[in-house]
Amino acid sequence: MKVEHLSKEIDQRLIIDDISFELKRGEIVGLIGRNGEGKTTLFRLLANHYNKTAGNVFINEENIDRHRDLYSQLFYIDSQYHSLNGMSPLQISKMYQELYPMFEADRFKNLVVRNELPLTKTYRTYSKGMQGLLQIILAICTNANYILLDEPLDGLDFYVKKQALQLLLSEVADHQKTLLISSHNLEELEYIIDRALIIKAGRLVKDYHLDEVKEAVKKVQMIFPNNELPSFVTEHAMIIERRGKVSVGIFAELTDEILKEISKYQPILFEELPISLEDVVASQVLDEAELNKSQQGGTSNE
Repeated sequence: MKVEHLSKEIDQRLIIDDISFELKRGEIVGLIGRNGEGKTTLFRLLANHYNKTAGNVFINEENIDRHRDLYSQLFYIDSQYHSLNGMSPLQISKMYQELYPMFEADRFKNLVVRNELPLTKTYRTYSKGMQGLLQIILAICTNANYILLDEPLDGLDFYVKKQALQLLLSEVADHQKTLLISSHNLEELEYIIDRALIIKAGRLVKDYHLDEVKEAVKKVQMIFPNNELPSFVTEHAMIIERRGKVSVGIFAELTDEILKEISKYQPILFEELPISLEDVVASQVLDEAELNKSQQGGTSNE
């Protein structure tokens, strides 16, 4: 799937601003950004729940707005606006058989029963975790090649979350399905995604493979004489934490030349630390003022 120059304006405000990216078959891609940055709006545009202000989406090189049958290759349930609340799983199955020609009704029923979800109770009566698990079962049974999941693991307890992840990962491995998934929990995403798309103020600010970025990006804890960070360090690193005399920074790269220059300032401590997805995202999504605020409890990462 290819997204080209996608934009959305709402009430004369640009919510999605000229976003382009590609999704390959068999990939698991994380869509990451804080609340209000445009993640849900992007999902709605891809699924045609919103009209596009500009841009195009292609599947197999075909424009999906000109070949609307290709929308059956996409799965997305809007957590805020959907028609499932008054329906039981059996009624949901019947509706989705009409929407998705390749929908596997028997598999859907078997997975619902196997995961101990009530067949005759309505979606509205399910707990948030049960609703999330049912959505994931529904997603894989549509046989859509591109599955868009907005906070799918939110509200799931450990056991149900493990079941849901096993279902998703098996589907990707066995059938080369592609997942575009957002989550507040970056630690969860880190262990399942191949790629991260970072969105800020409606713009795609980074698109990278985790293995590559973790190889290049370095997290370092450091102490300098007089407890003063040299300007050369702050020019090359995003300072994400300060603990007394210790500063922790993220370097987009840490070349021999940069290390040589830093050594001139005679650091008392300059030690590399393990880097996480949350560290990388913080260095890309937040500026230093926002980081300081988040460390004081004012902002949460999404």
